[in-house]
Amino acid sequence: MGKIIKNFNGLDIKKRIIEHHKNIGYQVDEKGYVSKIEDNLLTAYPNWNEIRQELEKGDGSELSLKNGRAKFQAVHSSSALCVNTFSMVKLHKKEMSLFKTDGFKNAEFEKN
Repeated sequence: MGKIIKNFNGLDIKKRIIEHHKNIGYQVDEKGYVSKIEDNLLTAYPNWNEIRQELEKGDGSELSLKNGRAKFQAVHSSSALCVNTFSMVKLHKKEMSLFKTDGFKNAEFEKN
């Protein structure tokens, strides 16, 4: 983890994120990984199965298990951050308008 994220103005951000997850009832190990992939989602997204397939096909190996856990399980996962931020945009892409452009046909995670 980069120094900017690890220590920002004297705060250990990763440690605070882990403490927050524990305080709201998630089991998080000492390295900051939740027990299962879905525990890192803010909600049960209706398009999660589609997103999951895209992540599995991607080059980032976000859902591949290494030492019994996936990158996506990290509370500091940038992939989980993107999914939690943009999954609803993906679900409603046809209704989306951005900089006077609309009618989006495609929105993918981990396009390779």
